[in-house]
Amino acid sequence: MDHWLRCNDIVITWLQNTMSVDIKSSTLYAETAHQLWKELEQRLAQQNAPRIYEVKQGIATIMQNQDTVSMYYSKLKTLLDELMNYESIPNCTCGGLKTIVDNHERDWVMKFLMGLNDTYKALKAQILLIKPFPSLNEVYSIIQQEEKRRQISVDTSVGDSMAMIATARDVGRQNITSQRKYYCTFCKMPGHSLERCFKANPEKPVCSHCRMPGHVAEKCFKLHGYPPGHKLHGKGRPAFANQVTTLMPPGHEQINNNQATLTQEQYSQLIALLKSQPSHSHTASLNQVHSLSHSESDMSKISGPFNLENDWNG
Repeated sequence: MDHWLRCNDIVITWLQNTMSVDIKSSTLYAETAHQLWKELEQRLAQQNAPRIYEVKQGIATIMQNQDTVSMYYSKLKTLLDELMNYESIPNCTCGGLKTIVDNHERDWVMKFLMGLNDTYKALKAQILLIKPFPSLNEVYSIIQQEEKRRQISVDTSVGDSMAMIATARDVGRQNITSQRKYYCTFCKMPGHSLERCFKANPEKPVCSHCRMPGHVAEKCFKLHGYPPGHKLHGKGRPAFANQVTTLMPPGHEQINNNQATLTQEQYSQLIALLKSQPSHSHTASLNQVHSLSHSESDMSKISGPFNLENDWNG
């Protein structure tokens, strides 16, 4: 009897040492450990029904949403395991409970499939047609493999898209570079570089006729006419051709521009020739002018330094 009382006091002390002060003060007069335990059970014990309700509600409302398949499966499996802890099915060796266990497993698979996103809709329909019906772990493995396959496809498509974007960016940069290849940073005009800019390089030759830099009078288009292929070709006549035309008698047709171009030396010879010849040799003099200008002038050899609007318009 003394040994029992000693052991009873030890157990009561253990129980009271685990209690809070307010609960401990109300159990000081318990005579046995059994009496103390029953009093605590009646006072503090809670039913499992509220927790079971919370677990089943969580199972019914859980969805994948933005979670991966692995995260969604882990959350659902945790709730199912806790529910089985409260509502466990007894073991049976005769096989009478096999149908109940299979129905539980099928319900879990259905809930897992219903919580998946709609992107797996086609795969879910295929799983429901599998015979015999797969377990929850098998269905999870199938869905996870599909998720991995989609990630690989997305990575490949993203890589191709990035390559296309990079290619387009390089082409755009090349186009911009080609457009700016002949752009003068001094006068802010396209069509020539800074090294060929007349304004930035005042040492360029200046035409004595039109006063434009970049060419000399022997190659001036305003003086000798614009070459074939130029947009102003045929619209204007050289200065000396106009003067020769004024010397022609009335009734004579106007001489072609390409055949009536004269240099300053030829023009001086022409004036001297006209003054020294009598009036009846006027026609012969014009023929000499025509042959002289035709042999000495070749418009195809006359060209400006390069195409600049300001160069031709003066």
